[in-house]
Amino acid sequence: MKKSTFSFLLLFSFSLISFAQKKQREAGIQFNDLDSFGLVYRTGTDKSLWRFNLLSSSFGKASFGASETDAFSIRASIGKEYRTIIDKNFEFRYGFDLGFGYANQNNSNNVDIDTFDTTANAVVGFNYVVNNKIVIGAEVLPSLTYRNNNLDDNINEQSDNSWFFSLNSNAARLSLAYRF
Repeated sequence: MKKSTFSFLLLFSFSLISFAQKKQREAGIQFNDLDSFGLVYRTGTDKSLWRFNLLSSSFGKASFGASETDAFSIRASIGKEYRTIIDKNFEFRYGFDLGFGYANQNNSNNVDIDTFDTTANAVVGFNYVVNNKIVIGAEVLPSLTYRNNNLDDNINEQSDNSWFFSLNSNAARLSLAYRF
């Protein structure tokens, strides 16, 4: 009898704690190094949120002398973010992302390059809460990346694999989100 009562009280306490946390969702836009942009959606509680990012790095055509190149790239990631309130309007955030990317370049000389990469990011940043609905964020994303490049020049196909660690200005991200 005492065990079942204790179990019930323990379960009841955990359910109260989970309801005490405020549910939170955010949707917005984000910028990497001010020339690539994407969409972000976060959902969870005011202390812990799941992050879903979709970044489009480039779409375009470039000319180099007599050669033209078409380029396309896209990146998506999912992760977990934790927040700590520093002040009324400032939040510290940290967590991780796992990302996947694809890029293609095709030039007029029939050289086609496909690049696939997998990235693990650490997330460290801050939020400025403008009001109850608008949040401005900045974060850095040190990353470990595995990249596979496939080159097809219609004569032979080559593949190149590489690992690298990155912490540079390209790893900085700014975001503007609407909280609901």
